[in-house]
Amino acid sequence: MDDPGPHIYEFDDFRLDARARLLLKGGEPVRLTPRVFDTLLYLVRNHGKVLQKDELMAKIWPDAAVEENNLNQNISTLRRIFGESRGENRYIVTVPGHGYRFAAEVREHRTKVPSKQSQQTIAVLPFVNISADPENAYFCEGLAEELLNALARFDGIKVAARTSAFAFGEKNKSVNEVAATLGVKSILEGSVRRSGNRLRITAQLVNAADGYQLWSERYDREMRDIFDVQDEITLSVIDALKLQLLGKEKAALLKRYTDNTEAYNLYLKGRYFWFKSAPQEFRKSRDYFQRAVDADPAYTLSYFGLASFYGFASSWGMMPPQEGWPRMEAATMKALALDDTLAEVHHGLAALKWVYYRDWSAADQAFQRAIELNPQVGAIHSHYSIFLSVIGKLDEAIAEGRQALQLIRFQSAFIEIKPVVSFTPGATMMR
Repeated sequence: MDDPGPHIYEFDDFRLDARARLLLKGGEPVRLTPRVFDTLLYLVRNHGKVLQKDELMAKIWPDAAVEENNLNQNISTLRRIFGESRGENRYIVTVPGHGYRFAAEVREHRTKVPSKQSQQTIAVLPFVNISADPENAYFCEGLAEELLNALARFDGIKVAARTSAFAFGEKNKSVNEVAATLGVKSILEGSVRRSGNRLRITAQLVNAADGYQLWSERYDREMRDIFDVQDEITLSVIDALKLQLLGKEKAALLKRYTDNTEAYNLYLKGRYFWFKSAPQEFRKSRDYFQRAVDADPAYTLSYFGLASFYGFASSWGMMPPQEGWPRMEAATMKALALDDTLAEVHHGLAALKWVYYRDWSAADQAFQRAIELNPQVGAIHSHYSIFLSVIGKLDEAIAEGRQALQLIRFQSAFIEIKPVVSFTPGATMMR
């Protein structure tokens, strides 16, 4: 839908955030499907006016022919949320023979419109391994992925997906060629020389338009300082792109899931092998994720790693479903207990409820929670679109599919769609 006028609307103890696509009641989020949210937003934006049903349907389903019953269902859903009973409609009033009117008093607030710099786009390439040991390749890829995910937490930057950017890791392509293919304005690249616990990390941010460096730095540190180095590089990139970083954004950007370098190293090895196509290589990821758990039982990402292994292995016949899915569930529940703010973990939970338990309602809730936590992950919208089509919500499936197409190049997902893998009903844990 179009995004004119104010972006925050308040009525009674409800708060509707148009930009964040979020409804709060008493400060608590209310889960709405995309079409129900669009219905409420259009009603609220036109509060006090009588809106014809044809007008509402044209605005909410601009690219699809739908029946009036679709609109009626959305209105009924909203009335249940508002606690309205038959004949007592203080929020959405039915105007017989015409349509609906949003009758509550609405307070409007305009939020700050992001500057043109919010359209920054960047690709993070895997760092080059210049160590004597070729096995340090896992660390180079892992460091780049950690930087990619950190930058993707900042709303002012769109970051090319891991699978897209890392495809250029071993190709002799110019910065201009990489940027043109990925559709980004800048490239972050670097190298790592590792000897024992000593690290020499170089990083540079390149403007794709002219090939000039926007920023570069060299770090000679001990392995125990790796988290500080990651933070310094992330903040330097933000600064080089001339983006303003607020306090809350900085805290999210620099969030650490562990301070244990051994667990961190093991997790990076797990991620490295998780992306391998050969089954014997892929299976190594489970051992590394488990060792990361053993090294730091409070490391959320290591449990996420285990969950993603078991979910994928169960979906693709690499282990018996009755064995793999319960293990996936145990790892997912542990990850959620430690930190329930990772969209990718809720994404995995949705797959579990959908594929293993066939619990459509729980799967739908998990998908919506994942999108609420991070609406920028294309893979989640893609899988949610397929799920919605399976349960017969075709209009919503089309909307989610379109959203996925817009985001699939730029996403901050730990789980990404691997292009060579086709979807089957059990394959929601795509790489």
